[in-house]
Amino acid sequence: IYSVLCSIHLRMVKFSVILLWFFLSDQILSQDYTVVPVNLAAQGTPQYLFFANATIVNNSPAKIDLFMERIEKNIPANWSSCFCHPKCVAPFVDTIFFSIPPYSQDSITPSFLADSIPGIGTIRVRFFQIGYESLADTLTFTGSTLSWTSINSCMEEPEISIYPNPCSENLSILVHRLNEGYTLRLYNSTGKLMEIRKNLTEQKIIIPLKEYYSGVYFWEFLFNNGTVASKKIVITK
Repeated sequence: IYSVLCSIHLRMVKFSVILLWFFLSDQILSQDYTVVPVNLAAQGTPQYLFFANATIVNNSPAKIDLFMERIEKNIPANWSSCFCHPKCVAPFVDTIFFSIPPYSQDSITPSFLADSIPGIGTIRVRFFQIGYESLADTLTFTGSTLSWTSINSCMEEPEISIYPNPCSENLSILVHRLNEGYTLRLYNSTGKLMEIRKNLTEQKIIIPLKEYYSGVYFWEFLFNNGTVASKKIVITK
């Protein structure tokens, strides 16, 4: 009887160890972030710089370290693309290490610099939290200027004036031949969205820029009829 009881006890211990191993494995093999696909399919204007974007949110009370690599770049011959984090790096740089503080977020922001010929390009990236390479995630970003062509072939593009440029305080934006409402977005040189104004119908608006640092910024105009336009400004202090 004693031998039987010992055998049963050992089996129960082994079973408990197996259960504990599965539980710990499930806890260990989990990354501490979530991915928010903000703008995986970016629309741009020929001859302008535009950005795609996804946000990574750190859900943990500790800093996390991440590794990201570009595993595919398929863009038109005269386009260029690079990572912007926190500054835009050279187009040939395919890997980036970065950290996200506790309960904070950061962005994956590939840029697309298009030429005058409408086209489409894709960038595919792989990323993971350091120590969890087997759980790597992948994202595919698309940059396109094709919709600009199809829309503007049958619709007249509004003429846009921005002044003064460079600007230090108040920027005036004048949209000529405005027949539709529009949304206005401001991005900095790294592709971070700095400001957004929706449901605009005014032909002329004045935007204060005192809170922004010196540098190059890009205004993106998204008209309700589908037309997309971009303008570059320089802020000086």
